[in-house]
Order: sequence, then structure tokens, then C-alpha cells
Amino acid sequence: VWQMGEAAMRLAISVERQEGDRLVAAYKRMALRELLAE
Repeated sequence: VWQMGEAAMRLAISVERQEGDRLVAAYKRMALRELLAE
């Protein structure tokens, strides 16, 4: 999860702001879903 987060942030800063914001939001949803899964 840590490495995926790092890659997501690098990708997010390499694109336009709105697209980067969407990428970060999507990563947060995915990470929370994985971390909170039972």
C-alpha cells in the first residue's frame, strides 16, 4: 500500500490539478477499503 501511495502521488503531481485531485481521491478510497476490510 505504501509503494502504491507513493506512485499515486507522483502520478498526481505530473498531471493537471483536477485530474491529480481525482487520482488522489480514488487512491484514498481504494486504500481505506483495503485497510478496513475484514
